Amino acid sequence: MSDILARMQAVHEGRKAKKVPVPEYGFDLYFTPLTVADRSRIRKGVDPSDDDELTIKTLIQKACDKDGKPVFEDDGATRKVLYQMDMNILRRILEEAEDAPDEGSAKND
Repeated sequence: MSDILARMQAVHEGRKAKKVPVPEYGFDLYFTPLTVADRSRIRKGVDPSDDDELTIKTLIQKACDKDGKPVFEDDGATRKVLYQMDMNILRRILEEAEDAPDEGSAKND
């Protein structure tokens, strides 16, 4: 592995999850940075014009607990509940996940 790739890999491995408080529901979620691989996995099988499905699938794929374990199953029951969320709350969660400072207490994906 080249020196440049080794440096990049070291940075990738050192990423920490970001804590996003969700007071509306009384819990915190943790998110690692959205990678190219994550984005490809999320977009697979989804109509690119379906912003709502992309948003829900991003939450399902990326939201973890403080130990780095996914909090949502990708199934019909989960989707039924998530599709009832206030869109403003869902957007805020994902925006804060992108902008929040590293928490450091949660593990990487």
